[in-house]
Amino acid sequence: MIPIPSLKLNWFSLLTGSGSSATDSNPEVQATSWERGNREPVLILIIGSRRGIANIIQSLFRLNFAQIHEWSKPQVDPNSGRLMSILTKYIRFD
Repeated sequence: MIPIPSLKLNWFSLLTGSGSSATDSNPEVQATSWERGNREPVLILIIGSRRGIANIIQSLFRLNFAQIHEWSKPQVDPNSGRLMSILTKYIRFD
């Protein structure tokens, strides 16, 4: 078995952008074609069985996270061969 080096990541800095990354030094990389003004799409992906996907979607609906119809129909993930469903949420930057 090949040992995998452990990575200590500061997830908060990755999510908030407060840490440095390769895109920080290159402003051309920061602005992508899918950004529109102060909005950015964020993809949420669920991979699992049909029953598992439906359960998570219903749970997120009960938490008022997303409407059920906003999720894609389950489709096969080309990498794993498992079912997946995708939701696009738009976040606004002020």
